[in-house]
Amino acid sequence: MAGRHIEGHARAFPELAQLAGNASAAHGRAGGGPNGGGGGHRPSLSRQDPQVAPARSATFKSGSCIAVAVGASFPGRDHCGHTPVREDRLLIADEFFLIAHNDSRGKAKLHPAATGLGLAGGLLGELILYGHITVSGGQVTVIDRRPPGDALAHTVLDQLVGESQHQAVGTWLSFLAQSATTSVGERLARAGMLRRQETRRLLRTSVSYLPIDLNAVAWPATRLRALLDRPDPPSVPDALLLGLVVAAGLTREVLWSAGPRAHHRLNVLIPALPAPLKELVGHTEAAVGAAAPLTVVAGVVTTGYGVIGVTGIPLAFLVVAAVLALFSVGYVAMSRRVENAGAFYAYISRGLGRPAGVGAAWVALIAYNALQVGLYGTIGVAAEPVLDRIFGGHPHWAVVALVAWALVALLGLLRVDINGLVLAALLVAEIVVILIFDLGQLGNPAGGEVSFTSFSPDNLFVPGVGAVLVLAILGFVGFESAVVFSEESKDPKRTVPLATYLSVVIIAALYALSSWTMAVAVGPDQIVAAAGEQSVGLIFNLAAEHLGDTAVTIGQALFLTSVLAAMISFHNTTARYTFALGRERVLPAVFGQTSPRSGAPRAASVAQSVFGLLVILLYAINGWDPVVKLFFWGGTTGGFGVLLLIATTSVAVIAYFVRSGGGETLWRRAIAPGLATAALFVIIWLAVSNFADLLGVAPDSSLRWALPAVYPVAAALGVGWALVLRNSRPDTYARIGLGAASAAAAVRPADQPPAPAATEVPR
Repeated sequence: MAGRHIEGHARAFPELAQLAGNASAAHGRAGGGPNGGGGGHRPSLSRQDPQVAPARSATFKSGSCIAVAVGASFPGRDHCGHTPVREDRLLIADEFFLIAHNDSRGKAKLHPAATGLGLAGGLLGELILYGHITVSGGQVTVIDRRPPGDALAHTVLDQLVGESQHQAVGTWLSFLAQSATTSVGERLARAGMLRRQETRRLLRTSVSYLPIDLNAVAWPATRLRALLDRPDPPSVPDALLLGLVVAAGLTREVLWSAGPRAHHRLNVLIPALPAPLKELVGHTEAAVGAAAPLTVVAGVVTTGYGVIGVTGIPLAFLVVAAVLALFSVGYVAMSRRVENAGAFYAYISRGLGRPAGVGAAWVALIAYNALQVGLYGTIGVAAEPVLDRIFGGHPHWAVVALVAWALVALLGLLRVDINGLVLAALLVAEIVVILIFDLGQLGNPAGGEVSFTSFSPDNLFVPGVGAVLVLAILGFVGFESAVVFSEESKDPKRTVPLATYLSVVIIAALYALSSWTMAVAVGPDQIVAAAGEQSVGLIFNLAAEHLGDTAVTIGQALFLTSVLAAMISFHNTTARYTFALGRERVLPAVFGQTSPRSGAPRAASVAQSVFGLLVILLYAINGWDPVVKLFFWGGTTGGFGVLLLIATTSVAVIAYFVRSGGGETLWRRAIAPGLATAALFVIIWLAVSNFADLLGVAPDSSLRWALPAVYPVAAALGVGWALVLRNSRPDTYARIGLGAASAAAAVRPADQPPAPAATEVPR
């Protein structure tokens, strides 16, 4: 398999055709033992027990020289008659560690999560090269349980064997990443390459690894750079190391002085890796891309810059804000006539009919639940740097998620005013730190000149504009929440319009400013490359450069609180949608009950909390990747569902005012909603076309259509349930969309339209 894979790339990269004679060369150095003794020499892939070596020739079960060479390095001659070349080399993870840390201070160049994942990929890669494991179809399979010569590799193999029920590559990358920096650092310290240093601080002791010989620790990056510039063919271990460097975002550290040939060879080399190593690199890159705390500024902005490569992100936020402002004109106008805790559900019911309203309600429940429970997948990662700094370590992600779950469940049972104070405090703190970061970036422009090219239409309306607009609109999810809480507001006819418009304006201004200053600090011509390499760590790296470590620490703490704030917000929104359906008996009546003390939707809040608890336990027990498979997929899918709801509501606003438009201007009831509807459906079309990119999966993955297809299926089931209610429970059907008046609504024939919104229903 591996041989055929490389032969297929021989024309594009002829050097790979010679990998069979070079892969066995090289990946180790003489001397040293499992503990790295022998005057600082490292254990090597070629320094194995001769009795173990013959089994490695079947690593990929092809019998080819490529398979033998990739599977092991042998003393003397390999099975193809090649004489191995002995190079002065370290192991994969060791070289990655040195590339990923500052030469003189030993400080990591990446976010700790990205560094750990890259090292985890290196540790698994070593075992593939040893011939002990393989990777295929997203699964890690142990194929040789005999212990390798290196102590750390032996430990990792024992963990793989002992936890054989967990085979997902992403799971093992996440698990090994938690201790990889310490494990590999200790291995290098035992080898005499680094010196372990402990620093005692309040409540914790931090450990760092300082270089002993600056030339030695700088050599791996220099060697790779030289390798790419010369015509000699690279070895498979070298190609794997380069792949992990790219996956973790360290390309600039290796290629900073390289010529165009080096960049070209790197782009061709990695896709030509043998299949197990290529898949390992791909999973590492995917894990790194979702590893750090993702907020709009750190996640959406850098994703747009780095993945899509469009530099007009600041303008994209303003364009989306304009579309949502148009939508809000009709939305707010309708809010003066309809007060309902399930705003989208109620508006669609009034505008397009009760069956469409129930279908929309089911879509809303799925979307907001996906957004809320998805955040439990990232709260552990968001808490890591904060807990590490305070306590010197962090628990399993599920422990952090359960603590956050308990806090959200408690706040969900309190009055909305109390929740509002909590959310407001977190929001203000988050805005302050983002603005401080922005000032630091704006005060340090690349090249000494502030550029406004990011606001040029020429930099937005390019291939990829659709994906950028979809990502930008996800940053506005929640702007519609003022209407959801209208029943609990003292003066909804005044506060709801004000809150809605202010939300759009503030979100647009903050995100456009932050994305622009990021481009200013890095340089408009460099922002795509920097974001692609550093991913979500870019904003923290800029803050560390311009403001110092203290600002980074504060920023990381507030990013943690921002995730918690989003959890609380989506929990409340989801609970109130459930409450609205329970009050109108579309769901069981128990969900329509409120707390006598606080007035919050008690049963609906408890139900959402129970669902969140089940999801956390399900992922923890099965060892599923919480970041990619819960947070990333859940958030993207939930955001798409909200986009569908906004577009459908815009159509419903037009239909509602066609029937009862008295008291509203033509602009409010038709023109503005019509323009917004057209723009929103264009964005939906672009989202469906680019859903694979939004999920980060292959174009032929079934997820690209299965996840968005959940919504039309749910909508169809909701419409069907409404029709069943119309025939079997006409009194319940008559209450749909009436909001607070539903409890006292008079029973009317199923085909009779609901009372006008302004009509008072006797209580």
